[in-house]
Amino acid sequence: MATRIVVILVICILRFRLNSRLAVFNTWEKFQIVIPFVDAWIGLDDLETEGTFKWADGSVLDDNLKSRIFYPGEPNAVYPEEDCACQRCWSNYNKLCDGPCYLAKNYLCEKVI
Repeated sequence: MATRIVVILVICILRFRLNSRLAVFNTWEKFQIVIPFVDAWIGLDDLETEGTFKWADGSVLDDNLKSRIFYPGEPNAVYPEEDCACQRCWSNYNKLCDGPCYLAKNYLCEKVI
């Protein structure tokens, strides 16, 4: 599971060079950027502590934002290892779901300036 995240991070770094990571959309305004993308991992997971989602920059997901950006009933960890956040992976609804990090999906990266 964590291996998939490492692979994605390597791809981000190779594509954008140093100072790259999975993209962080930690405000409602920034999250609007994600809406057009389908089937894509972003920089949000609960790998460290189940149920506590953290952004790739290390900040914890705010509960108010969590309720706005996740599909209703998500994150639910209904299957083992559902630790990564994915945009529109299992629905046409413009929100996030949690899923197993090892699944092959698109990914959104950002260059940190």
